[in-house]
Amino acid sequence: MRKPIIPLETMKRVKKIPYYSEDQFLIDARRWIRACRQQRLLCNIVKVSPSGMSRKMKFSELVKGPQGRHYHLNFMQFLKALGWRCDIDSASIHVAGAGMDMVFHVNYSVIGDLQQMGVFMTDPEQLKQRIPHLV
Repeated sequence: MRKPIIPLETMKRVKKIPYYSEDQFLIDARRWIRACRQQRLLCNIVKVSPSGMSRKMKFSELVKGPQGRHYHLNFMQFLKALGWRCDIDSASIHVAGAGMDMVFHVNYSVIGDLQQMGVFMTDPEQLKQRIPHLV
């Protein structure tokens, strides 16, 4: 299996994020794909603008930790590296637009970006159609 080719713009954003690296980006990409495939990808809509034209969303995955405890692992740095505008205070991304399911749009766009980079996935078209669970 060949190594994915991360675009130059994405690499520039990865290098600007403290304590984040190309390896961590690829780990997070695989985490997103795995969470999506196993239907553990969660979305929390933090805020919707009064006009309804933009919203802040927090994406995470639900993982089982030691002693049966469950944790939410955030994808903010990963999404920031992909070019989504982030709000550090609420650990969320800013998504603009209306007239369609924006949660679906984010997942569809992320899977499409990863597919273009060559991140291996056996079922990209099925993953693009999955909608993260709203919490």
